Amino acid sequence: SAFAKGAQVLGDPRYLAAARRGADYIVKSRWNPESGILRRSWGAGFLDDYAFFILALIDVYETEFEQADLEMAKTLADRLLALFEDKENGAFYSTAEGDASLVMRLKDDYDGAEPSGNSMAAMALLRLAAITGNENYAGAANKTLAAFHSRLTTQTAAVPQMLCAYLFAQRKPRQIQFAGSDPSELTKIVHSKFNPFQVLLRSQQREGPAEAQICEDFVCKIPIRDPDALRTQVE
Repeated sequence: SAFAKGAQVLGDPRYLAAARRGADYIVKSRWNPESGILRRSWGAGFLDDYAFFILALIDVYETEFEQADLEMAKTLADRLLALFEDKENGAFYSTAEGDASLVMRLKDDYDGAEPSGNSMAAMALLRLAAITGNENYAGAANKTLAAFHSRLTTQTAAVPQMLCAYLFAQRKPRQIQFAGSDPSELTKIVHSKFNPFQVLLRSQQREGPAEAQICEDFVCKIPIRDPDALRTQVE
């Protein structure tokens, strides 16, 4: 994820290559499509493994716009919901159901040096919902935030990453969609401006002149083809 963000901001191909290698390695060596299990080196993955990798795949997708990365993120999000969600009370358990070695299943919510699985899962699902329009993702994320409402309001300093997800959820999703055979000049402009409340996507139509559309809750403005005009819109 960090390498993908570095590639976006700095335009350094080394960072993009590192992100690509890392994502491909995990998919090839840790993901079992038959069982639908993402594995650690020694066993089935935890909530953290799914949530962190989904976010990394979204970052890679927003850098290269390869549809396979987005599809993998959606597949893992569906498995995250199936394996870890507390459908009655909201939020996610750290471990999947059925592990006989565990006395009880816990819900981690402390964002220390490493953010909690619940905070990262909420953000991952909100970003995916903003890209795909899938209400199941948004619903599960909002139930997670509701489950930790008292923690957010009374001990905010303990859950800074969850607060980021909460702030993201308060806004209508903003999308910037790129189209055309080579929108790289336009994507560089958007990548150069940090905005944590938007998502980027690429139209499946890859022919024609490069253009970008700025949308709010999937309602889009007129396409922009002039880089300077786009720059004024994203500043």
